[in-house]
Amino acid sequence: MSNLDKSWSGTRTTFNSSTKAAIAFTTGSATAGYTLDKITSTFQAKQSHASGFSAALYNVSSGDPGTQIVALSGSDPATAGNHEFTCPSGNTGCTLAASTTYFIVFSGGNSGYYYVSNVTDTSETNDPSTAGWSIANNGKAYVGSWGSLTASLFLKVDATTTTAPPDTPTPTPTITPTPTPYPQDNVTITRLSLDKYHADWDDYVGTFSHYWATWFSGTNDVGGSPERTENTGTTSETSETTLSQSGDYLFRVQVLNSGNTVDTHYRSFNAGTMDTATPTPTITPTPTNTPTPTPIAISVSNLVNTDGGHAVIRNGRKVAIAFTTGNGNDYRMGSITARFRDADSNAAGFSATLNEASGSNPGTQKASLSGSAPTTADDYTYTCSGAGCALSKNTTYLIQFHGTGSGNYKIATTTDTSEIKDPSTNGWSIADQSRRLINNQWYAGLEIPYLKVSATTSTRPPNTPTPTITPTPSNTPTITPTPMTHGISVSNLANSIGQNGNGTVGNGRKVAIAFTTGNGNDYKMTGITVKFNDADSNAASFSATLNEASGSNPGTQKASLSGSEPTTAGEYTYTCSGAGCTLSEDTTYLIQFHATGSGYYKLPLTADKSEINVPPSNVWSIADSARFLYSGTWYTLAQVPRLKVNATTTQAPPPTPTPMPTPFGYGEGLPMMGDDKPITPVEPAQSWWVTPVQIAPWIPQQITGLFMPWVIALTLVILAGIGFWAWRATRRYG
Repeated sequence: MSNLDKSWSGTRTTFNSSTKAAIAFTTGSATAGYTLDKITSTFQAKQSHASGFSAALYNVSSGDPGTQIVALSGSDPATAGNHEFTCPSGNTGCTLAASTTYFIVFSGGNSGYYYVSNVTDTSETNDPSTAGWSIANNGKAYVGSWGSLTASLFLKVDATTTTAPPDTPTPTPTITPTPTPYPQDNVTITRLSLDKYHADWDDYVGTFSHYWATWFSGTNDVGGSPERTENTGTTSETSETTLSQSGDYLFRVQVLNSGNTVDTHYRSFNAGTMDTATPTPTITPTPTNTPTPTPIAISVSNLVNTDGGHAVIRNGRKVAIAFTTGNGNDYRMGSITARFRDADSNAAGFSATLNEASGSNPGTQKASLSGSAPTTADDYTYTCSGAGCALSKNTTYLIQFHGTGSGNYKIATTTDTSEIKDPSTNGWSIADQSRRLINNQWYAGLEIPYLKVSATTSTRPPNTPTPTITPTPSNTPTITPTPMTHGISVSNLANSIGQNGNGTVGNGRKVAIAFTTGNGNDYKMTGITVKFNDADSNAASFSATLNEASGSNPGTQKASLSGSEPTTAGEYTYTCSGAGCTLSEDTTYLIQFHATGSGYYKLPLTADKSEINVPPSNVWSIADSARFLYSGTWYTLAQVPRLKVNATTTQAPPPTPTPMPTPFGYGEGLPMMGDDKPITPVEPAQSWWVTPVQIAPWIPQQITGLFMPWVIALTLVILAGIGFWAWRATRRYG
């Protein structure tokens, strides 16, 4: 009996040395009882320091696991996937009674956490189908005492019995199989084109009122897979279908004669070796002087926007982003480009589709987009082909990203809603919010994926004015380094739900959770995302604030966070704006949740203290315990709300070197005085081994720079000498 073929719910149950996870199963009604051979369950990767795993078979006591019957043996479930645990051969504890409930209990040996996967599909498969075994719809978890989970656990039980299950009735066939070999008569098969085939039974003798025409794949075998079946009340004597370009096929036609008897005829053939019928050519007049529109490329993109966080895509989690076309016509989407972070090793089944809009959510799929799975951090392009790529003007469509595996693909997101259009007048736009599917419910995502949509049109957008370019004077630096903004976050949203219920907010009760920044600079909080369960009908006036720390409790309020009231279960995002969102490095702050109504908003708590930093080096952290205000006094909660804090930081790029002038408009020359690089001495024999063209621009610079002091000194000496000899001549000759 097994439910391993069901889809993962996306949640998991944690256990270690002080907690346990359990799932019940009930045996069938075989009078001889059963022998347990092994069980299989699905796990997620454990924490690195977790050890001492154990699995055991327990009896039932008041609906919960009672005492251990036998320990099961198997390897430590350190990695994500299915793991088997066997019952010792010959151990009497492996004997199971008929129609009896037992528990499989998992536990750990230290404080590290193991993770067993949850499943919400409560059906199971029995082999044989009449075995009558079942798996409980809800698992159990032990945190001081046993409590029920909202989901079941993945489980497969292998056992043996000497009592045969009841026989499964064999359905009565409606048509008696025709013995082989099949008669090859009265049917003609013609290959019309590359992959289209035509069957004709015009030569069939007699009249009939009904027929069944079936194309089978396989060599002369009606047991093959039916490619196409026609059931019709007409008296047509032909059938056409599309088949692959090679392989063996069998065509069968059954007709109901006037005497209400069924006659069957066959024709086998090989599609790859059959000649194609030569159709009569149809001559279409060539239009004269009709110009063919030249496709004009257009695009809308936010790929250059400020970096933000990311959204996850996996089984049960989808991300969609809308775009709206402009006022042209004859639009056709060519491709999209999206930005991704790295993916989990068990991420699988990635797909991207173009969908019509159904309200704010993806509706009917128009086209599947082709491209590679985004396994590493990069920009990925997905192309569109076929009739579904045609787009209407002034219409909204959605690009939807999906995965079927349990691991995450991570699509990069941004809070910057600006976009670049090429040409700038094309009128296309990207939505300011994304849509995210979580547990079959669509929610709004305040951050949007990085996206570029490329298309063509035959309508040229309005002319874009040519910008006036002002020449920049030579030798003048014009670029000022602009600080780059980097998105960072710390999150425990992926952690499992604890077993102690909710943190309640309202009627004088508050919940606060602390986080500590890293040792970077210029931090600015952009918002938070927090999980909620449903709220009481009389819950009202919810608020979330960013506060400084006063000891372990919230102190002075820095900023009020904006977002919607958490009235239903889901993830809610609250944004921060203004000067109060600026954070210091290595400093603790608290997010405080408050409400003034008499009802309660409910924060699901988690005992899992692990967290995810993006990037991993940002060293932010979320506190291991929360604070709870009750009757005016703050208390400590051992478990914490499920929270993600988003922020940005800036880091100035390396300084840009100042460009230096080039002498006299020449390219490279000899070293100059005032150059930012030192002059490299050379040997005397090489100093003047230059051409006139090289030395001509260099001489004035060197004379005025290096030799000018010596020239002035020599001139003064010569003038002094001339004066001296003039004075001597005057004295001697009167």
